[in-house]
Amino acid sequence: MQPKSKLDKLSRKLLLPFTHGKSETTRILTDLAPVIMTPRLINAAGTSRQSRQAITSSSYNPSAFVTLTRRLASNPTDPLTTAAALDLNLPIPETEGVPLLRGYQATNPLAGKSRLRRREVRATLVDGDMSMSITSDGTPKRRPRESLGVRSRKLPQEELTRQTNEIVKDKENIEVRRGVLTSEIQQVTRQIQKLEEVKRKLESDLLKLTEEELELDDELEGVLTTLSYSSTRPNTASRPSYTATTQQRRKGPAFLPSEHDDLPPGVAFMTLPHPYPVLDLDFSAPYELLVSSSSSSEGCGLHVWDLTTGSQVKFLVGHNGPVKALQVEESVCISASEDTTIRIWDLAQANEWEEIGSHDEYSVVDEGERPLSGTSQANGGEGDACVRVLEGHSRGVTALYFENECLVSGASDKTVRQWDLNTGQCVLTMDILWAMSNSVRSPRRSYSMAGDAETLDFSQKYENYEDFVGAVQFWGYALVSGSADGAVRMWDMRTGQSHRTLKGHTGPVTCLQFDEHHVVSGSLDKSIRIWDLRTSGTIDSLTYEGPVTSLQFDSRKIISCCGENGIKIYNRTSQHNSTLTTNGHTAPAVSLRYIDRYLVSGGRDSTVKVWAL
Repeated sequence: MQPKSKLDKLSRKLLLPFTHGKSETTRILTDLAPVIMTPRLINAAGTSRQSRQAITSSSYNPSAFVTLTRRLASNPTDPLTTAAALDLNLPIPETEGVPLLRGYQATNPLAGKSRLRRREVRATLVDGDMSMSITSDGTPKRRPRESLGVRSRKLPQEELTRQTNEIVKDKENIEVRRGVLTSEIQQVTRQIQKLEEVKRKLESDLLKLTEEELELDDELEGVLTTLSYSSTRPNTASRPSYTATTQQRRKGPAFLPSEHDDLPPGVAFMTLPHPYPVLDLDFSAPYELLVSSSSSSEGCGLHVWDLTTGSQVKFLVGHNGPVKALQVEESVCISASEDTTIRIWDLAQANEWEEIGSHDEYSVVDEGERPLSGTSQANGGEGDACVRVLEGHSRGVTALYFENECLVSGASDKTVRQWDLNTGQCVLTMDILWAMSNSVRSPRRSYSMAGDAETLDFSQKYENYEDFVGAVQFWGYALVSGSADGAVRMWDMRTGQSHRTLKGHTGPVTCLQFDEHHVVSGSLDKSIRIWDLRTSGTIDSLTYEGPVTSLQFDSRKIISCCGENGIKIYNRTSQHNSTLTTNGHTAPAVSLRYIDRYLVSGGRDSTVKVWAL
């Protein structure tokens, strides 16, 4: 007889407690013992208590547990299954309330055998042809039918007690299985939450890709426009020096390389102090000249700033009233004032200025040799910045837009005029009152000097608003105007007739811009409307807390001044609103203009802010 090895002795000692019981659990463990008692388990049994505690304190994986128990249930003596259980290092899951052995018993298909046995007992009990007796192992045994008086239809007390214990155990198994399923559901829920987070991140990345694509489209369009303009631009020597060509004002700014890409977006990095609240402003390109106007009758001049240094370099004197609208292209500035005149300025010919004492006193170098009021080109001196004065409106001019040699202006006399900048003559007058009286009546409100009660309420609400024409813009022969009756009108500049009216605003229209497909308009009714030129319907309407006084848009965003200190930005792709406030205005902003990622705004706090977008 060969001597027994240490492994055999250790196995015999470990298996000794399982060799005397006859219960079902003991039999299962006895069958599993030769398989699970591998050298790896024996070595683990000899480790320190700390190592065992570290193993049992590891996290419990319900899915791995369920998979393991199902494999063990299908083939309890499979060595590969047992080895997989050991490799998983599954501890007794005290935190989940489901011990490993208990969970195995609950999910073992043999656990339902007791229920089948009880059903068979009950079926035999009610059988009229067979009587029943219970064997020692609990299974029913049928025997030939005896007389009715002899046959007993009552279960023995021992069987009832056994069935009670089995039912209690089956209920416990159900609770264990419920806990396992609940744990799986919780794990699936956590996985779903993680997938939702991944989905949101992917959607955000997709949105950024869409914005980048729109940016590239705008950049390509700007390059193509510049290329076509360069190839068709006539000789500059053959046309007056005070005319200029707009490039992307109608379609939105081109995306140019920015010198302020290193600055955090949404921060005003430059402040230009103004002597009075700002009315309007404009600039032709980043890092060049900016022109702004004041709202005081004592300071009716135009302030010219160098955006590279942030200092004022020129002061243009000539208007006798506040400048309500202005536009700058290259070195040409055209301004419209309450004094009913429109002035054309050549910024290159303007003299330098110096400040004396305070912002209330301005001195133009060599001003003793030139008049304070601007002169026309016919009698102006060589150093005069004002090269032409356009007269024709009977009341204050409140809106203008020019491109190439064509200028369109709107005034409080309820007319829109077209001018030839080469001759200084008015070539077309469009009467808004005539267009209102000859347009098809709409159930919406309309503004007129006399009308029904609804119209009267509208006019009384904005009784002190004098800027009847709030904004104008044209492209080719198509002209769009916004007026105090809340209507956006489209005109044919070849005939001077209004052929379409967009009604929806309930207050005067103060600003607008359009491109090939859309018109975006802002109003004192605290809303911005986006119109579809193909259907004449409203695509979207944005509502704010204050009146909208200025806006500009491109394919990605709409930036506006809405009676608040901050600048509002509406993302057209994500439909999200944001506000620029960092180092911003301390009073409501009233006017803005942006090119690329370079925004300039003027407010009632008598400052001009330069922002990085």
